Amino acid sequence: MSSDDAPPLLFPELARPAAAPGPALPRGFTRFGTATWNYPGWRGIVYPAASPESMSSAERLALYAASGRFDTVEADFTFYRPQTAREWRRYGAALPPGFPVVSKVWEEITCERFPKIERHGPRGGTANPNYLSVEAFRREVLGPAEEGFGDHLGPFVFEFGRDRRPTAERKARFRERLDRFLGALPRERRYAVEIRTREYLDAGHVALLRAHGAAPVLNWWTRMPGLAEQFEVPGTADADFWLARVLVAPGRAYEDAVKLFAPYDRIKEEHPEMRADAVRIAREAEARRKELFLIVNNRAEGSAPYTIDAIKRMIG
Repeated sequence: MSSDDAPPLLFPELARPAAAPGPALPRGFTRFGTATWNYPGWRGIVYPAASPESMSSAERLALYAASGRFDTVEADFTFYRPQTAREWRRYGAALPPGFPVVSKVWEEITCERFPKIERHGPRGGTANPNYLSVEAFRREVLGPAEEGFGDHLGPFVFEFGRDRRPTAERKARFRERLDRFLGALPRERRYAVEIRTREYLDAGHVALLRAHGAAPVLNWWTRMPGLAEQFEVPGTADADFWLARVLVAPGRAYEDAVKLFAPYDRIKEEHPEMRADAVRIAREAEARRKELFLIVNNRAEGSAPYTIDAIKRMIG
């Protein structure tokens, strides 16, 4: 999703909940939200059925926040391009005061070598000069976000892609560089680290994050263990806050999930074990008085709002 210059709320008469809102938000420590908010298939679910397809992304965000179903959201498009302060201000104007947004950090901060994919063109396969660069993060990501979106800044998520050749040496090198990077970040912001290499997930990784006040991301994803197994890694529950991302069913490629579930207007495949794990973690958050950001992607079951509805009903 790209940003545009349309002012928020071109259709102010639509800034009310959709006709059939989901269950009320449980009063507790879990913040429920979706991975981005910009889906035409959500008309009649999150946005009123009468809302036009031509709405700007800022307008959809305003309707999302006004729906009463969610109390956070993830900006995942920031992974592909960092936003300017002006762009952040436009999104901030669409939100109620204090509504927190989880934002994925620009991929150039977290990829050591550019992947050989179309969007990177001739850079594919080459070394990335901005990899774990504190200066680049401050200049391109943190500075503009603080200037234009400070009232809405939730955790920053650093997503590290899967290491296809994990070895003890590569694992140690990754941790050494991550340790230096996290140690140089401003401590007044919240950071969460998502790894997609199963072999890197252990108590040592969690302890490194904890030393810098960062949290591990519990990610329900193609090649990672289930949420409960990740949550049980020693030290995970001791993080200052918790963040879970329900993305794609284990064993399924993201591209296949896109084809299977679009346009994301209904549940097409339920995953009871994932839902039960999410409920368990939410109940632990309540018991331990920990703030939990629970982010759900459409590619998990077909429609993130309905998956969240189901989890909220299970919590009771």
